[in-house]
Amino acid sequence: MLVTLHCLLMTSQLALASQPNSDPSTWTPPPLVQVPEEAVPRAKPPPASQPGMPPGALPPAAGSPFAPTPVPPPDGPEYGLMLTESLFGIVTAAGVCLIPYFLLRLVPGDATLQALILILTFSGVPLAVSQTEQSIAQGSRYYDVEGWPAPLGGLLAEAAVLGLYFWLRQTPGVDAGFTEIVLLSGTVGVVPLVEMAMINLFKVPRAQLPPPRAVFTSDASGVKLGFPALRPFASTAGGVTGLGVQVPLLAGSF
Repeated sequence: MLVTLHCLLMTSQLALASQPNSDPSTWTPPPLVQVPEEAVPRAKPPPASQPGMPPGALPPAAGSPFAPTPVPPPDGPEYGLMLTESLFGIVTAAGVCLIPYFLLRLVPGDATLQALILILTFSGVPLAVSQTEQSIAQGSRYYDVEGWPAPLGGLLAEAAVLGLYFWLRQTPGVDAGFTEIVLLSGTVGVVPLVEMAMINLFKVPRAQLPPPRAVFTSDASGVKLGFPALRPFASTAGGVTGLGVQVPLLAGSF
């Protein structure tokens, strides 16, 4: 490497020495070319930050769930999202109820105890399905989903399915296999569809949502303390299934 560099230096010196006016004191710089001002590239200024955002931060893309100015919803329902909610709700319901149900049928035991375990198992299906479907519905660019319609609709639908099941069991002349079909098809098929319908009936366009209410807000750290909201819940404590409303005294996020 050093030998090559030395040869290049010697060659350049010989080339300069062989040229006339090779004295560096006689060299002149090349002429300057005048360039118009509009041809000179200018650096673009950074985008102005929106209120409530740190300096220099880029605003979220329009149409995202976190955009400050949501895009108005399109005409017609979101069929793709509705189908996804229904399918994943059916899968969730099947995974929660089918295995315990068949275990109860295979393992002999007291009929009253089996009926109690069946009620407790199937009453938890609507809450599991609502969590799955609401998490999918929250991915919508255009709508915001309330937290109470899906669990409430699912609990009412599951209560109707269980009531119909036990009524058919006590009705003379009704086949036991038919009652099981009613129970499983209603829990796995009807309950997820009812919750999907409740979500899409009560969802609100994001463009129509009021600004978030807060007791205090710190722009530097993003700390926010909001007002609590009522939340319905279901309880199976003591073998008795009941519905109620939770009233949290304090709720916050940071």
